[in-house]
Amino acid sequence: MASKRFWLRLLVMSLAFAMTAVGCNDDIPESKPETDPALNGTWETQKSYIYNNGDISYYNDGSYIDLNNGEINYYYDGKLYKYGNFTTTREGTITITYTYYDRFFLEDYLSGYGTQWMFPLQDWYSRNDLKNKIPENKLNELFSPHTYTYFITDSAEGEILTIGEDSFKRIYF
Repeated sequence: MASKRFWLRLLVMSLAFAMTAVGCNDDIPESKPETDPALNGTWETQKSYIYNNGDISYYNDGSYIDLNNGEINYYYDGKLYKYGNFTTTREGTITITYTYYDRFFLEDYLSGYGTQWMFPLQDWYSRNDLKNKIPENKLNELFSPHTYTYFITDSAEGEILTIGEDSFKRIYF
């Protein structure tokens, strides 16, 4: 009888060890921020104009965005103006954080502050590049995460992405 107990204990310990070894998975990837793959593609800005008679006309102001697996590039007149990252939630929110800005974008953005904000001939500026060079409130506006609701709808003109109050028409996947 003692022999059977010994073998039963050995079997239980072996099973416990095996379950522990199999249950430990060191290959678990780190959790990545979530991005909605339906957003991937190139989206052209859709501005609207409402006529006095109530008709609505849509037009593009020359800007578009490229979204690709958590990266966002913003173009204006074919020139990359700013880029950064985005994440989404299942609840339909998108958080965009721009990390670099083009010199010409910054000159336009800060034009009301006079020539003291003119930038040397450097193509791209990060938060660190601009620290102590522009007002703190403007620095925060540029580089803080911005969260909006988003959704995609189908229309006669194609897929329309709405982020906050801005609309974009898909032009490329």
